[in-house]
Amino acid sequence: MSEATKEDVNAVHKRIDELVTVNTAIQVSIGRIEQRFEDLNIPQQPCSFFSQHIKNHKNIASLWQKPLVRTVIDLVKLGIVAAATYLFVRSGN
Repeated sequence: MSEATKEDVNAVHKRIDELVTVNTAIQVSIGRIEQRFEDLNIPQQPCSFFSQHIKNHKNIASLWQKPLVRTVIDLVKLGIVAAATYLFVRSGN
């Protein structure tokens, strides 16, 4: 491995200074974005309409999910009985 020259060290320091400058610019941009969000006054909780909508959606989902699951289970049972019947009849021949 060769030794570093003074120009190499200066080039590294120059690159580090450039990175620090870019990092500072990014931090300033982030600060501006954070300030804009603070100025928007976004409420922490959703509006009452949205909260009610979510509650209604949960109620409606519970109405169709349970019967759907039961139907799928019944179809699986029917398939098992049909397969067992087919195998029973086939083995009798």
